Amino acid sequence: MFNKKNSLLETYISKDVTIKGELTTEGLVRIDGNFEGNILVDGLIIGKTGDVKGEVTAREIMIDGNIEGNINAKEIIEIKPDGKVQGDIQTVKLIIAEGAFFVGRSTMQKPQETLPEQDEQGKQDEQGENKVKKLFKSISIFF
Repeated sequence: MFNKKNSLLETYISKDVTIKGELTTEGLVRIDGNFEGNILVDGLIIGKTGDVKGEVTAREIMIDGNIEGNINAKEIIEIKPDGKVQGDIQTVKLIIAEGAFFVGRSTMQKPQETLPEQDEQGKQDEQGENKVKKLFKSISIFF
């Protein structure tokens, strides 16, 4: 999912931090601390010490920590061997590693198709999606 070339995170919540509220950004977020509330981001990484309680919506999500709440990803959710999810999942692609913990329902969605008359905004959105994919690939070195 992440490449090693672009490893910049827009937001990082370290393991000693606890936040309650709502998190919204168009960039990549890594949570190693505690977060309680709803999350709406492009890319999300929950590190081994990360603990999230709330609804999560993102394009791509990697879970190596704990999430309690429903998750919706436009492209992919990956639950790593130490990852724990308690809640329902909706996504196009779901990867659950051996040893991962998942209690809930998973609903697979069809990939979004691009219409031929895609406008400039659609092209910009696609470029943003590619940027997030590259960032995800670069962050995998942290796992």
